[in-house]
Amino acid sequence: MGQVSAASAFAVSARAPLPCALQVDTGMNRQGITVAQAAAVAQSPDRLRGLDISLIMSHLGCGAEPDHPRNRQQLAAFHQVRALFPEARASLAASAGAFLGPDYRFDLVRPGISLYGGGPQERFDPRLRAVARLEAPILDIRNLSPGDLIGYGDTIAVDRATRVAVVGAGYADGVIRAARRQGQAFVGGALRRLYIVDMDLTVVDLGEADVQLGDMVELLGPNALLDDLAQAAGSIAHECLVRLSPRAERIYVGETVAEPAWAAR
Repeated sequence: MGQVSAASAFAVSARAPLPCALQVDTGMNRQGITVAQAAAVAQSPDRLRGLDISLIMSHLGCGAEPDHPRNRQQLAAFHQVRALFPEARASLAASAGAFLGPDYRFDLVRPGISLYGGGPQERFDPRLRAVARLEAPILDIRNLSPGDLIGYGDTIAVDRATRVAVVGAGYADGVIRAARRQGQAFVGGALRRLYIVDMDLTVVDLGEADVQLGDMVELLGPNALLDDLAQAAGSIAHECLVRLSPRAERIYVGETVAEPAWAAR
């Protein structure tokens, strides 16, 4: 409410209408004014003096769980708020909410993780395609004997003759370390187990894959799926993407490369 007052004071001093969005907390208890506060603001025009409320918005807490009753509760609360500001556009749904159906889409949706291939229920959805791909080269191929240990400590040991690849990326590049227990990478035409994820290196089971030094391993992408990596790490797809560090070279497919100024004719 303090921000509403401050924005109104600024607009009045600037002597110009200030277009703004009003975020309302419909049950997530994170950001936004309450439904009751929104009603109080709408019923007191002086509080909105100078403000042009062009958008009202809220956010779903259980959008990834379509049958959760909280979704309907928040939807009902949002309808109350929308009735208070009939001229403003309305937005309730992010990626997961957009898949709940037209009742949740209102005037605009805010797609986020699904733009990058993350499923609306935090698992793979065939309607979406992977966008981000993280690859790293094979630096070494090692043949291990039963009982050999991998990496730090003595918790990772092979129980059979095993062929592994040492891959040139680790948690400093954004591969979540916790994924080492159940995660997989795509190499040699198949998904293969991750053994360890260290700061700069990841070790992957190769099996009988026909690969050689320098071949690229897909740690994230259309085969090593974003939602699968998140599940293996006990996390969510958002974290898997935002953890990708600047150390990894970024190549934008389809990017237009500007011609240098000195080459202009």
